[in-house]
Amino acid sequence: MIKYGEKQRQLLRMWQKNELRRINILEGSVRSGKTWISLVLWAFWVATMPKDASYLMVAKTLTSLRRNCLDLLERLVGSKNFTYSLPKKEARLFGRLVYLEGVNDSRAESKIRGMTLQGALCDELTLFTEDFFAMLLSRLSMPGAKLFGSTNPDNPNHWLMEKYIKRQGELDMLVMKFLIDDNASLDPEYVAQLKKEYTGVYYDRFILGKWVVADGIIYRQFADDPDHWTMKKPEGEDFKRFCSGIDFVSVGVDFGGNRSLTTFVATAVHRGFSKLTVLRDYHIEGQKGDIDSDKVNREFVGFIQRLKQEYPGARVKYCFADSEAQYLINGMRRASNAAGLGIQFGDSAKNEITQRIYCTSTLLNLDRLFLMNGCNLVSDGLKSAVWDKDQAEKGKDVRLDNFSSDIDLNETQTDLLTQYFQGIGDADEQIGRLKEYAEGSDEPIVLVYFGDHLPGFSNGMEFFDLLDYPIDANGSPEEQLAVYETPYLIWQNESAKALKNTKTAAEIGLPEDGLISSQFLGSAVLELFLSDYESPLQHENNQLRRELPVCAKNIYVDANGTYKTEISEEQQKTLQRLINWQYYKLFDEKNP
Repeated sequence: MIKYGEKQRQLLRMWQKNELRRINILEGSVRSGKTWISLVLWAFWVATMPKDASYLMVAKTLTSLRRNCLDLLERLVGSKNFTYSLPKKEARLFGRLVYLEGVNDSRAESKIRGMTLQGALCDELTLFTEDFFAMLLSRLSMPGAKLFGSTNPDNPNHWLMEKYIKRQGELDMLVMKFLIDDNASLDPEYVAQLKKEYTGVYYDRFILGKWVVADGIIYRQFADDPDHWTMKKPEGEDFKRFCSGIDFVSVGVDFGGNRSLTTFVATAVHRGFSKLTVLRDYHIEGQKGDIDSDKVNREFVGFIQRLKQEYPGARVKYCFADSEAQYLINGMRRASNAAGLGIQFGDSAKNEITQRIYCTSTLLNLDRLFLMNGCNLVSDGLKSAVWDKDQAEKGKDVRLDNFSSDIDLNETQTDLLTQYFQGIGDADEQIGRLKEYAEGSDEPIVLVYFGDHLPGFSNGMEFFDLLDYPIDANGSPEEQLAVYETPYLIWQNESAKALKNTKTAAEIGLPEDGLISSQFLGSAVLELFLSDYESPLQHENNQLRRELPVCAKNIYVDANGTYKTEISEEQQKTLQRLINWQYYKLFDEKNP
């Protein structure tokens, strides 16, 4: 049951009295109720604003926007009053059009350039770029336009603090601080446990709600008392119980770079993910560019074999390796298979360094991360990790040895993108040659160019997460279908334009949003340009297309744009009949 705290009630009174400002920012600790009340205010306010105006909801990524705001807003106001589509990047709130955006890089301001907005809701403002925020304010140009934003505190030199919060007296701006104790809905035991999860700069920011500098040693708790998180190898029955309590062992591999050696780290994941124990670490001399692949393979196999001998019964299940050197990963995979190790290989996740730091710090605070004696590489790394003082003065949290950019591409990613854009360039050149030929022909020619799915880039489609493109093979129907959603091009030469009896897209019932399965494209184009001819197969194809413009992998979109996972029995029969018919035309007709 949700309970309004005093600060939440105060904000509601301010809304009732029309005392909210042009810029309204709620900042403070985690789980303080600031996001929830900002959505309540947003919903109340939008419901009173013009229906023909435009609105915007924005977060660092569309995924985080859905997780933090969209699903919660749907629960607050009901699905009849709020619906959204991430692939379309649109929502409807009380009948008002709401655009959805993610701000994943410094060029994000171009996404809203030209918009005229009545209002905007921003989640986790400190993750935005200054350029985007400035552009957003300039887009809020309708009379009475308002911005609602929430965020956790950050570096006191952050642009949001320096340029706006400190100047709230000069601006038409409301800033209200929320603390975890202001949330009347939270169980006191949960609050007490949550406070234990944070220490150092994270405690100051996320619990106390302070804007403080990330300074000095990152893992201060470990550096001050490393023995607390270091354990001796158990003996006898204790050792047997320790090994039996291991669910699996995962090995991380970091290939040597300019400042580091090639390193193996084996970590035990205990039953129920109750804790992690670093069992063994090891390094190889040599940098990435001159590492002998055979040596890496031998050393890796030897590392795993010694690990299995030392911890009998512990299942070494995974190896996650630095994705920048696929040839080394492939070599380790072949060597592992040849040795019968039975390890599954994958690429290491490239989460932001601050996210990794926060995760590690939380595990340490909760006594869920331990090191065996002798894991000196990991221990020294934890003790020596420090914040970059120069970057802190610029308002940024950066580990001293970390180098970052708006979108950080490794060598493999750069190679894959280079190949992809080279392919696009080659395809564009060939289409241009075909177009030039068609333009010079007296024969009517219509070109239809399309793709059947998005590129995989040979790396599990990780680029789409990097670019904040909302696809997920296991997600919502919209996200699943987005994997196969590509642009298509229909072009005609002058002779084709001169054809009589051609029809418009509206006349043949093409969906306004242009969303259509590729299987319908051929029949639709023929109906557009050859309206006096339609085979029985084309006719039935066109009829189904009018009912279900999209039929793909058990996901359908009807004529109203509604996503479905089930269709009527009659539609199922029609679809299967078309599939059989097409198979016959392709294969059986030629081989009676």
